[in-house]
Formats: sequence, structure tokens, C-alpha cells
Amino acid sequence: MPFALVPEGYKLQKVTKAQKEAVDKFASTNATNAFLEGPASGELVKAAAIIVTPIVLAVLAKQGVEGLPSLDDILEKVPGFDLSALGEFNI
Repeated sequence: MPFALVPEGYKLQKVTKAQKEAVDKFASTNATNAFLEGPASGELVKAAAIIVTPIVLAVLAKQGVEGLPSLDDILEKVPGFDLSALGEFNI
């Protein structure tokens, strides 16, 4: 029989498998709610935006968006910029 910290007074006691699963689910839900309500969730969104935005922009530039020049067209106009040393590189 497993042991669990039961929320009422947080005492350690023997519990059934179903009770252990319920206690684990309760603790997981509380931890998730505490994270979402805290300042860390806002920081996570900022970090995701910082990481994802350049990747999305690079993919869009590589594919070429209607009305915008493709990445290859832009790089051809940059003097002294040569990607041939990288070989074949696909996104």
C-alpha cells in the first residue's frame, strides 16, 4: 500500500491506489494553478515570443510572402555577404 501526504494537515498515511492518484492529481492541479497565477507564466510567454518570433520570420522570409522580397533576394543585395561556405542549408 503506498504512502501519501494527505492535504488535510499534510500528514503521511497509508492510502489506496485510487486515493494516491487523487492526491497526486490534486497536487498537480494546485502546482499548475500556482504557476499560471504567478509572475513566471508571463516570463514564459515572453521567452517563447523571443524564441519563436525570429524562427517564424525566417521561415516566412525564406518562403517569400506575397508582396515581400524573399530572403535570398535580400541577401543578394548585401555587399560581401556570402553563404556559399555553409553549403546546402534548408529550413
